[in-house]
Amino acid sequence: MKYILFLTFLTYSCANFNKTQNFIDQPENSMASSVLPSQFQKCYDDELKINSNVSGIVVLNWDISELGDVSAVSIQSTTLKNENIEKCMIETLKKMKFQPVPKGHIANISYPFTFKNKK
Repeated sequence: MKYILFLTFLTYSCANFNKTQNFIDQPENSMASSVLPSQFQKCYDDELKINSNVSGIVVLNWDISELGDVSAVSIQSTTLKNENIEKCMIETLKKMKFQPVPKGHIANISYPFTFKNKK
């Protein structure tokens, strides 16, 4: 059974655009496009063993503090509608550590993850 996880985009928002831009340009933030997919792929793989028909998009929203900690994780929207995968994604994300944002700022991230089972 083959499956694929697509990532579409990542947005950062912060009160001061210039400081946010500097934050975005730093290569360490490529973690969102490399580490997160593999972590969330495990959530999806585990559920595929039970339900091979599950597919859809989960848009997660979270904040990154000036220490790089993750907080305020929520599901912004979902077409996946699979509680097991969604809970796993939230718990996995809460354990992640990102590059710190500029002092006095919080980066708000909204990221859609597309899960599709290729049979």
